[in-house]
Amino acid sequence: MIEVVLNDSSYYDLNPKPHYGDCPGTNRCVMKAWLKVWVCALFALCALVAQVRGECGDLHSGSKLNLSVRYQLPSFQADGPIQNLLVFAGRVYVGAVNRLYSLDRSLERVSERGTGPVLERPGCPPCGLCEGAGNASAAVARDNANEVLLVETYYDDELFSCGSARGGACERYLLSRDGGLTGGPQCMHAPRTATGGRRGCPDCVAGPSGTRALSVQSGGVVRFFVGTSVSADPAATPAPPVFSVRQMKETQDGFRFFSQHSYLDLLPRLRGAYPLRYVYAFASGAHVYFLSVQREDPGGAGAGEGASTRASPAPAPPTPS
Repeated sequence: MIEVVLNDSSYYDLNPKPHYGDCPGTNRCVMKAWLKVWVCALFALCALVAQVRGECGDLHSGSKLNLSVRYQLPSFQADGPIQNLLVFAGRVYVGAVNRLYSLDRSLERVSERGTGPVLERPGCPPCGLCEGAGNASAAVARDNANEVLLVETYYDDELFSCGSARGGACERYLLSRDGGLTGGPQCMHAPRTATGGRRGCPDCVAGPSGTRALSVQSGGVVRFFVGTSVSADPAATPAPPVFSVRQMKETQDGFRFFSQHSYLDLLPRLRGAYPLRYVYAFASGAHVYFLSVQREDPGGAGAGEGASTRASPAPAPPTPS
């Protein structure tokens, strides 16, 4: 119960009760009490405003916002849609469709590399030269959207760019001391293992519906934690597992899975019917977390179904012997 002191001998509740002996008109008594409360509150507010104005004073005329001033801020215009931004060693790296840019602190273009369109045809490996392979009529020039852009410094200062073309394989760029791109990129892909399928392709990092990846150094090993988004289109291109942990080879030309427990996937019946989107990944302490948006009920019909946002710790893979 809150009480307001009106004078030395009178108290009124904010929820007053009628006193029929003292006040023959109940509504009149209640209104009278509320009127006194509001008058006291008004006087207190006026006193507070006067005190604040005395302490702060009027704003100086020079501190007012001048809407006529036009500020010239650094800017950069890419030649296509931008998917990823990364800052390292005083440089800004921009991953866009078919382009990779290196900018200085003023966002001036320092260098530019073309990453697509990529000529693809059946039977041609992701890192192979497809100009003279297979049937020329089956060749397709595919745009390469940047899905993953990250820097790793364990072996060398390296920039990894993984796109939607070439089966999701990554390209590795060596960085100079000032953060510039040096030399040509190395395509990180090896022939598939005997297990076949996407599970036998640890170098297929990026998925067609979006990918979030994070590199972690631990125990002399560089691990790539990869979350692959899944669309609700049953006809979508087969994607890598929805979550996987890959070790970068010491030769820095590809990746390997630790074991058959290095990846998690949706049940076959949910493929194409259960959309899952990874929106962010970060490391904190000894854990890696992935923020995802997914339907609350895997068995729901989809339309009007609630969605949940989760930050899930990634399972730690065994350390290779």
